[in-house]
Amino acid sequence: MRNTHLESTRQYPQTTYRFGNCVIKYALAPSSETHKKLHKGTVRPEDRSNILHRWLLNFHKEQ
Repeated sequence: MRNTHLESTRQYPQTTYRFGNCVIKYALAPSSETHKKLHKGTVRPEDRSNILHRWLLNFHKEQ
């Protein structure tokens, strides 16, 4: 798996949720053009160790 922006990857919860008789587990799948552009970026060896944190912080500041 490529080391890409966290907002451009599928995310799954660790727990299930109960609604009455139903039990569900869901996934978040990025599908916007913004998310697709983010997926093209990859962590490079020369990036600092907190690059994923900084990418995520900048994404939520700008969106």
